[in-house]
Amino acid sequence: MCSLISRHCNGKHADNINVCSFVAGDCDFEKPFSSCGYTQGRDDDLDWEQIDTSEKSSLDPWVPPGSAMMMVNSTGRFSGQKALLFTPQLKENDTHCVIFQYYVAGREGGRPGHLNVYIKENNSPMGLPVWNTSGPAGRSWNEVELAISTYWPNFYQIVFEAVTSGQRGLLAIKDVVLQGHQCSKTRLCRKNTLITRSLAFSCHPPNINIVCLSPGIEVEP
Repeated sequence: MCSLISRHCNGKHADNINVCSFVAGDCDFEKPFSSCGYTQGRDDDLDWEQIDTSEKSSLDPWVPPGSAMMMVNSTGRFSGQKALLFTPQLKENDTHCVIFQYYVAGREGGRPGHLNVYIKENNSPMGLPVWNTSGPAGRSWNEVELAISTYWPNFYQIVFEAVTSGQRGLLAIKDVVLQGHQCSKTRLCRKNTLITRSLAFSCHPPNINIVCLSPGIEVEP
């Protein structure tokens, strides 16, 4: 599935539109990313490349098999070059959840670059990232939950940024899902939440540093 409008109910696709809400922004990248409403950045250095290794394996040793993804190959790139990928404009009420998977591959112990996620609100500048990778290449897919809470009607875009380091490897994302309800693993709380005028963010993993059991109750891990 790769559609600008898709249906989710308790984290699963559903055909009954009477019980599930419409959610924009989902993309599994099995079809052209533009059909999901995604666009490449204009003021960056590189473009994201769409590839599906479930249909045909890549000769590049860094590219993971059996996945449809958006990727940036850092091999032959200069340090600090950037590639931006924008979701369509999104508008959700209350707290909802964004889930995606990311992949960083390179030589053992190497750092081919890093990934950032920004929230671009009401056509404002991107500001600081609400999530980013850290550490060396792992050559495995990792899942991230990003909790977003809106305080009044507005729209925003999620921006995925790959930044190269000058080392060989690649950075990739796949299976972006927006759920019209709270995240199952992440709760908004004061100590690990970034707040703008009308949006709040929290993420898990890897940089969640507190667990919120219920509103007003906070415990250190």
